[in-house]
Amino acid sequence: MRVAVIGVGHWHARMHVEAFRRAGAEIVGVADAQGNAAQKLGRELGCPAYPDHRALLDAVRPDFVVAMARHCDAAALATDLLTIGLPFAMEKPLGRNAAEAAPVVELARRRPAFAAVPLVNRYSPLFARVEALRASGELGVLAHAHFRIVNGPPSRYEASGVPWMLEPELAGGGCLLNLGIHCVDAFLRLVGEEVEVIGAQVSSLAHGRRVEDYAVATLRSRSGVVGIVEAGYTYAASAGGDTEWRVGATGAYLVDREGVLRSVSRDGRIERLEAGASGTRYEQFAVDTLARLRAGQPPIATLEDCYRAMQVIDAIYRSAAEG
Repeated sequence: MRVAVIGVGHWHARMHVEAFRRAGAEIVGVADAQGNAAQKLGRELGCPAYPDHRALLDAVRPDFVVAMARHCDAAALATDLLTIGLPFAMEKPLGRNAAEAAPVVELARRRPAFAAVPLVNRYSPLFARVEALRASGELGVLAHAHFRIVNGPPSRYEASGVPWMLEPELAGGGCLLNLGIHCVDAFLRLVGEEVEVIGAQVSSLAHGRRVEDYAVATLRSRSGVVGIVEAGYTYAASAGGDTEWRVGATGAYLVDREGVLRSVSRDGRIERLEAGASGTRYEQFAVDTLARLRAGQPPIATLEDCYRAMQVIDAIYRSAAEG
């Protein structure tokens, strides 16, 4: 696969580049409109670099595109890629809010294309385990779930050359939109039905920035499953973090934490499976996405999936603001 990468000034860029290279792809060109990020990475990779993504795509005509953008520019970039018609993966979110993402999703409905979103925590083995237990009848009644991602302080975005992440006019929000979207998507995937926001709090107490550094919300699915989603920039160290996926049902209790999935059955049996650190899931995403593209299958997470999570996140922000 010949892969082009757009928005290489984004802090996820090197993760995606290395992941797709390990998946066997050839990086044939890079682009970024901000600063000299494209030129620097292009020299490292030995591929052409462009300040404009349209010039890149016209010149190299890749098989696949990995795209990243400031949140305020994401919808326009995704619209361009859908119009051009190349298969692509677009880093989340699709805009500063769901209203910005809505026209992109509507265009994708009218012009079907292979358009993936790296909601990489979908590769947690917790989901496969839940499905296996459902199929065997051992899961029982799904009662509650808790999905948490707490990473290091917001200063790490300044150190990574993306200070726009801390400007609400450009980013739309803080840890809830950036990290919490994985948590909301996990709950939506788990329950497979509409959810409502019961209550929420967001805070910028820890670091005093203009975007929130902590958020927590209680969700409830149509059938009554309760979910807690939690996101933060409140981990003390810049490296590492605290990520945990937890699901409670009458027949099983599952926890994915620190690279291990622990499953407890109704009769007290405990199983431990390697879950892989969350950082390794970018390579899983690259391998799986290219395989699905070759096989003519849809991606593991679509623009529509991202949009649904963004709608819930907007409702969380409203709940927190309205008390």
